[in-house]
Amino acid sequence: MPDEPITVFVKLDYWEIYRANVALLFRMFRISLAVLALVLVVRVAIFVTAPSQETPLNDGIFLFGCLLLVAFGSGPLLTSRRAVNDDRVRKGMTYRFSNAGVHIESAVARADVQWEAFRCAITTRSLMLLLTNKTGSGAQVLPTRCFASESDLAAVRQLVDSKLPKVKLRLY
Repeated sequence: MPDEPITVFVKLDYWEIYRANVALLFRMFRISLAVLALVLVVRVAIFVTAPSQETPLNDGIFLFGCLLLVAFGSGPLLTSRRAVNDDRVRKGMTYRFSNAGVHIESAVARADVQWEAFRCAITTRSLMLLLTNKTGSGAQVLPTRCFASESDLAAVRQLVDSKLPKVKLRLY
C-alpha cells in the first residue's frame, strides 16, 4: 500500500467513455444479452444448415433480436457523445488515492469519498471503474493511461484490492 497519496488527473476522451458504458451495460445485462445472442446464433445456424423458402429476415423473433442488439450497441455511442460534450468532462478531474479514501476534485466540486462508499471495482486492460452502486450510475472512470507509471497503477490496484476485499478485479 502506498505511504503517500497517488494523484491521477483524468481527462476522458470519447472512446474511453464508450468503453466504460459498454462495460457497465454488459455487466448489468450480461445474462439477457448472452441468451439473446445464443438465440440469434441458433436461428442463423438453423437457417444455414437447413435452408427453406423463408429467410431469417422474415422471422419476427430474429428481427426483434437484431433490433435489440443494435439498440444495445448504439446506446453507449449516443450517451458517450453527450458526455464528451459536457464542460465538466472536458476540463478533467483529479483523483487522489490514499488509505483513507479517494479525494475527487473537478472544476465545479470537491469530494472526499471513503472506501466504504464504493461497492465494487471493474478493471479492463484500459480502464478501472470504481462503482458506488451495482447499476454503475455512480461510476468513477479511470483510464490506465492517466497513471504516471505502472507502479502507480499497481499501487492503486493493490489499494482497491485491500480496501474492497470482496471485489473481484476482472480483466475483460
